Amino acid sequence: MRLILLPLLLSLLILPAAGAAGGALSVQGTSFLMDGKPFPYTGYSFFNAIYNKEFNSSPEKRRQWLAKFGRYGINVLRI
Repeated sequence: MRLILLPLLLSLLILPAAGAAGGALSVQGTSFLMDGKPFPYTGYSFFNAIYNKEFNSSPEKRRQWLAKFGRYGINVLRI
């Protein structure tokens, strides 16, 4: 159950960091839209996030990592 909830939790944490809290993401043709406006989908595949001790050592560490991703312009995190 924990492995299922972690991706959901991470998506809820990263979207507010990217300024998109409460938005509706959709697709139109080959473009992503957030609340009907173009959304620059800049993603990162963080495959070992679940097992990464540095990332998962505490909620504060997770927030620091997500803030760092946000500073680099990453607004979508795939784990």
